[in-house]
Amino acid sequence: LHIMYHLTSLYLTLDDATFLNLSLLTSDVWGVIASVVLFHTPPPSLYFVAFFFILVGLWIYGYHPLPSALEQHRDCLVTIEPGFEESDMEGRCVVFSM
Repeated sequence: LHIMYHLTSLYLTLDDATFLNLSLLTSDVWGVIASVVLFHTPPPSLYFVAFFFILVGLWIYGYHPLPSALEQHRDCLVTIEPGFEESDMEGRCVVFSM
């Protein structure tokens, strides 16, 4: 349990909590594998349909940028002038209001 909490906190520093919750929906795969291996019970046919929609939802959510990232850089304008390297521009943000 300690390892799970530690890995979850590391994961949340890299990605979004919503993506973590959507990913936890795929944990039912282990239950299906256990039921097939231990009890020789095939999963219901709708399980595969539901699993497909979970994977599609993960792909759609992971494909687009995070809403918090869009909100953070909404009023940010970074201009690149000749002679500047990309590393020189790191952390620069000019915020202006109209």
